[in-house]
Amino acid sequence: MRGDLVDCVKAVRAELRAAKLQQRWYLFAEVGSKLLGRSSRRHPDMAAYRFSIQDFAMQDEVRQILDVPEDAKITREDLQVLEVKFEKIFKRWRAELCKQLRDAAAKTACTTKKGTDPLQLATTVFTVCRHGHNDGPEYVLFPFLTAHRCVRSTLTGASDAYERFVHRHSSQPKGQTCHYVGCPDLRQAEVTPSMRKIVQLFGLDPDTATVAQMDAVNARLVVNWRDCMTWRAAVRAVMVSLCRGFADCRSCHR
Repeated sequence: MRGDLVDCVKAVRAELRAAKLQQRWYLFAEVGSKLLGRSSRRHPDMAAYRFSIQDFAMQDEVRQILDVPEDAKITREDLQVLEVKFEKIFKRWRAELCKQLRDAAAKTACTTKKGTDPLQLATTVFTVCRHGHNDGPEYVLFPFLTAHRCVRSTLTGASDAYERFVHRHSSQPKGQTCHYVGCPDLRQAEVTPSMRKIVQLFGLDPDTATVAQMDAVNARLVVNWRDCMTWRAAVRAVMVSLCRGFADCRSCHR
């Protein structure tokens, strides 16, 4: 009897806490969305990484404001102070995300020269599961990889009530959530001769060429004498064998 009463009280308190958190979420979503909009102008890479309102909510600075006892009062001013902290928050989140991707790359057979960041190399391509399809993996380049639905973490039994609440408010499809790399099939793809040839067409060394160097060349590739592609599109095409080894490709500078 006593145990049932305790469980009932806990359930009521959980419902009250969830209701209060829902009220706070409306205010946070309004203030936070505007803050992210302003911050995106200072950090254009936010869009490539797809740093979302849910990612923001998972950060300690936000949680300390929202995840408080239900009798605590949260004001707009409490949330607006996050703007001065945002640069630190985003850089920390990005650094943690990149660390996870480097760790994933380190588990593969691919090798890079000592002191070289694999995430910055033009030949670094990751494979992820193709959601809802059975025709093999999908090939994605960094940093656009982080926007892929299959590398977003899934809700685990270890997640607490606050995390479960944020996941339920994620814009991702059901079963796909909002923060950190969570795809067990995430791998770095092996560098192929065709990928190396693409880099060489830009006059660069495939072992050391970076994404920034490839972008600086500002060129296009003509594939099979008819398809004009960016180097990123060409690399993806190579990986899915759409261009048959690129036997007929040539660089086309603007």
